[in-house]
Parts: sequence; C-alpha cells; structure tokens
Amino acid sequence: MLDAILEAYVEQNLSPAEIVGLGHAVADVRRVVRLIKIAEYKRRQSAVGIRITPRGFGKDWRYPITSAWNDWESLPPS
Repeated sequence: MLDAILEAYVEQNLSPAEIVGLGHAVADVRRVVRLIKIAEYKRRQSAVGIRITPRGFGKDWRYPITSAWNDWESLPPS
C-alpha cells in the first residue's frame, strides 16, 4: 500500500484526491503525504545522491518547508 501511494504521489505527480480516487483509503493517503511533506527538511540537509528514477528528490522535488497549506488537508474526513 505504501509503495503504491508513494509511486502515485512522487513519481506520477498525482494529487492526494486523485490517489484516493485510485482506491486507496483517505487516512492512508493523508498519512503518507503528510510524512513526505514533514520530512522535506531532511532532504534539504542531505548530500546529493544518485538518481534511480526519472523523478528524484532534489531539484525535481521541492516543497516550501514553511508552507501553511497542505494538500492532504483538502481530502474528505476518513
């Protein structure tokens, strides 16, 4: 379940609502997306790594650390 949500969110760039539309539970999608977003500071601090997929964490994946809006909050209650 985790791999499928990560694949859809990171690699396919789907929104949380689109991922829920694929049949995943709202609570699971909300938790995974939240964990990705709150761990952003760790990716900014780490050294540059190799790229395994076409979309890697680094310049391709940046979210403002202090962003007040979170797209997982726009999902319906679980």
